[in-house]
Formats: sequence, structure tokens, C-alpha cells
Amino acid sequence: FAIDAQTGALSLVENEITAAQPSRVVLSPSGRFLYATIASDDTVRTFAIDPQTGALTQVAATPAGDRPESLGFDFTGRFLYVTVGQGAELEIFRVDPTTGALLREDSLRTRTSPLSIATVPGEQPSQPRASYAYVPTAQAAAPAVFRVAAQDGALEPVSTPAPTTSQPQSVALHPSSRWLVSARANDNQLAVRELDPQSGLPTAPESLSPVGNEPIALAFEPSGKRLFVLHRSIGEVRALDFDESSGALVHVGALPVSNGSRSLAVEPSGRFAYIANPLTNEILTVAIDLARGALPQPLPAKPLAGQPPALAVTTNGRYLLA
Repeated sequence: FAIDAQTGALSLVENEITAAQPSRVVLSPSGRFLYATIASDDTVRTFAIDPQTGALTQVAATPAGDRPESLGFDFTGRFLYVTVGQGAELEIFRVDPTTGALLREDSLRTRTSPLSIATVPGEQPSQPRASYAYVPTAQAAAPAVFRVAAQDGALEPVSTPAPTTSQPQSVALHPSSRWLVSARANDNQLAVRELDPQSGLPTAPESLSPVGNEPIALAFEPSGKRLFVLHRSIGEVRALDFDESSGALVHVGALPVSNGSRSLAVEPSGRFAYIANPLTNEILTVAIDLARGALPQPLPAKPLAGQPPALAVTTNGRYLLA
């Protein structure tokens, strides 16, 4: 979809045929490629993105374990990590920077079922440190922590949380890379962790903030001052002010959406949010009041021919991919 820069409204550019049961999508850090997990044939599909029109061209279909689900890049864009839904593996792929094609590097057994992945950037000129991956799993309240090897993207376990029923369904990294927030759908809380600027590891136990029923997706707006939380079972998206000095959360607004909404994305200017509902086959466009954090009434929902399981906005903010 093309995004109207003034209103955020969506207009269809094209439908790209993939395969049955696409699960998640992710953009490469360069913005040149889109990757989609396909549960029906256990592959990750690679698409090149036309920067002028947003049109997609399939590059490859790469085998990726039994029912691949979530995807996440390291911050260099050299490695792609894929969680496997029918096992306890994380698949590791090297990314060809020219073609976007994937080459399988390794498969890591995590002993628990990984749900998603967030990586914290490593060495920077002003702040040299190791890079880490945080992986929420189906059996633990806190994400498992892995050190990322710079040479081959391998994941070295650092900590494995104790088993619990409080599953973090998704994680969001603050734009400053100082804070990591997890959405715990089973006990309706957000867990906030501060990350040490030198090591990249958590500095203290997490702090918990109660929220509405079943928080399923999280997204920071680009300044990091506001966090949006999508609640699937009650049909609501909430806006929370985020204090970067303390990690404290303050509720500032809420907007009813259709029950079953699953995915949330904020475009790069922070002016518009998009919500996908695979049960009603629609995408909702919501304008964001940047000053107050309020969520005005959305534009009429955009109906789709299929079920949109996930969303991604191109780095230039011109296109939404679903």
C-alpha cells in the first residue's frame, strides 16, 4: 500500500502472491528487502522492494525449519534469525547484501519454544560493547539472553529464565537501545528492563506495569517518548508515555479497535499507526497526536482480500507491506 503523507490513508499498489499461511514479515535494515515466513511450506520468502513504487519481486524461497514464525535482524543487517513454531530452534541465516538471498549458518536449540526476537546493537564508535539478542519463549516470563558473535552471527546463551506461565508475547526495543519492554499476555502486564550502556545486559530486575487484557503487540514511536500497546481480546490500542530516565509508563489514551487485531506498526514520522486484523480482513489507520499522545477516531478500515497477519512500513515511510 502507498501511504498518503498528509492523511496516512492507504491505497493499494499491488497484491504479490506468496503461498498459503504467511506468518510474519520483517524489513532488512537497508530497507531494500522484505522477508516473510510461510507456515504452509516451511520457508522464508525474500522479496526485493522497488524504492520508487514499493512493488515486490520475489527473490528466493529458503527452507527454514518446521513452521517458521517470527523474524529478527541483527543491527548490521548481516544475519537474520527465525523462530520455529513446532520446536525449540532458532534458525540463523547469513544475508547476501546485494541480492538479499539467505544462506543458512546454523540452528540453535533453545530448550524452550522461542516466540520472537529483539537484538540490541553492539559496537559503536562512542560505545563499544557486545551485541545481544533477547528471545521471549513460551515457558518463561523473561526473555532468554544470547550474545551475538560478530563474525558468524552465532548465538551464545547468557541466561535462561526460570519456567513460568507468564509468557512474553512480543518485545520492543526503545530507540535509544537503553530499554527493553515485553508484553506478557498471560498475566496482562508490561515488563520493562533497563540495559547497561556498556555491556548491553539488564542492569536490574524488571519492573512490571499492569495493562489491559492480552497485550499482544508493542511499538515505540520514533522519538521513544510514547509506547503503543495492542490488546487482542478486548479490541483496544493504548498509548503510554514512556519516561526515558526511569522507564516509567503513564497511560495517556486508548482507542477501541476490532477484537482479534494482531499486528501494530508505526510509520517513521510517528504521525500514523496501522493495525491489522486477520479475523476481519482489514487494516486500520490511526492518526497520532504527537503532542498529547491522544488517538483520534481512525480512518475507515481498509478491507483486504486476504487475512493480514503482520505489518511492516518501509524505511522511507512511503509504503505499508501486509
